[in-house]
Amino acid sequence: GSLLRPIAKLLDQLDDDDRSLVARTFTDYADEISGALYEMRVLSGSSAVGMMVKDLKFPQEARILIIQRENSGSITPSGVTRLLPGDKLMVTAESAAILLPVKTRLGLG
Repeated sequence: GSLLRPIAKLLDQLDDDDRSLVARTFTDYADEISGALYEMRVLSGSSAVGMMVKDLKFPQEARILIIQRENSGSITPSGVTRLLPGDKLMVTAESAAILLPVKTRLGLG
C-alpha cells in the first residue's frame, strides 16, 4: 500500500500526465486490445530515436504493447520510455493503415 507510489516513482512507472496514477502494463490492456499485432522497427536515422513514447502521437486505436530492445530483452513501455535505434515496437491496431501515417512521419521500418 504505502510503498507502492514511491517504488513506482523509483522505477519510473508513474503516469506522466497524472502523477497519482501508476502506469499501466501489458496485462492491464488485455480487455482493450483488438485487431492485429504489428512490428515497427526504430531505424538509426529515424526521427523517433530519443523520443519518449508519449511524444510519438500514435492514434488512439493503436497501442505499443512491448518494446524489444537489443541487450535488454523485452520491456513494457511507459510514456517516458525513450526509443533507441534498433528497438522493435510490438503494436496492436485494427489495421496497418492506421499505423501508416505514424510510420511515415517518424521514419519507422
